[in-house]
Amino acid sequence: MKKFLAVLALVGVLVPGLASAQAKPAAQTAEQAVTALENAWLTAFTTGDTAWYEKNLAAGAVMTSEKGELRDKAATIARLKTQPFKGTSTGTVDKVVVYGDTAIAIGVETDKGTQNGKDASGTYRWTDTWVKIDGQWQCVAGHSSTIVK
Repeated sequence: MKKFLAVLALVGVLVPGLASAQAKPAAQTAEQAVTALENAWLTAFTTGDTAWYEKNLAAGAVMTSEKGELRDKAATIARLKTQPFKGTSTGTVDKVVVYGDTAIAIGVETDKGTQNGKDASGTYRWTDTWVKIDGQWQCVAGHSSTIVK
């Protein structure tokens, strides 16, 4: 009986530990992390979430618009504050290719709405370059091109 109680006590100690170890979610792959960031970017764009841009664009980030305009991080955020997009934006991440601490994300975005009182609707192919800086993925460059139908 004492052996049975000892085994029962041991199982009582080990089983909860095993259950909590199994309950831990698997770490995200780089592809999953960057895809999640790209999806969050669409939401940040349509809601004017400048805090998302502050956190996820690298200090020296450079964005190239579909019109060929270059914007650094500050200009990107300023434009979002002064000329917010009003409408909907949907998209897909077609591919994420990882090279160590660098990831290239490629996708398509369709916007329906206005910006600065003008129609800003369109479909765009984009490429974003992400680098893991101090343990956090940050976008260092982005480029967008209009898809002509």
